[in-house]
Amino acid sequence: MSIGWTEASYVTRTRATKSDGTHFTPKLPGARRHNNAKRVMGVAVLIAVIFGSYASVMVAMGYNAQDVVSGMYSPFMVISSQSMQPVLNYGDLVLVRREPAECVAVGDIIAFNVPSPYDKMAQSPTVHKVVEKLNENGITYFKTKGDNNLSEDQWSVPAENVIGKYTGKVPYIGFVVVFLKSPFGLAAIATLMALSFVYPYFKKRRRGGANP
Repeated sequence: MSIGWTEASYVTRTRATKSDGTHFTPKLPGARRHNNAKRVMGVAVLIAVIFGSYASVMVAMGYNAQDVVSGMYSPFMVISSQSMQPVLNYGDLVLVRREPAECVAVGDIIAFNVPSPYDKMAQSPTVHKVVEKLNENGITYFKTKGDNNLSEDQWSVPAENVIGKYTGKVPYIGFVVVFLKSPFGLAAIATLMALSFVYPYFKKRRRGGANP
């Protein structure tokens, strides 16, 4: 048994010689597989932490389990127009808390899905201020307006279209989100992910760590 251990130790520590006369210690295939598995596991854990944190924020902001699973709503929205200046500027990242219609009052800034057929002409969801709250046939509606617009919006927002109320913002950080959602941003993300897996292989080749 002691001879076997000695031989195993000798094999793993033997130094090989390359054509240029330099030495390197070759790594066993099992060690490389183990490193790759650790790398994949690390990426998986990071993704799980990100999604878990995001789901926790959604729940804390009043979104239910269905909202989290469906992905239809988000507590984070990016302002992509100048209609709410100077309160909200283009590129601001705003935080939206889920609120029922009865908790929304005139003067509140709300995020909502633009009702049909106006959703074909206007961006949805939209973040505007409530200027009037009315009730028709037992249904609550909201008239909205952008602070920087000359007139009210053409539509009346039914209560079911209200996502939530604006609670805060991070100025201009939304530009990053806008870029990442663009084709160039998605291409950049894909490239970085590919490089993160390919780079260790080329790094080993440069150091002579790969088997000849």
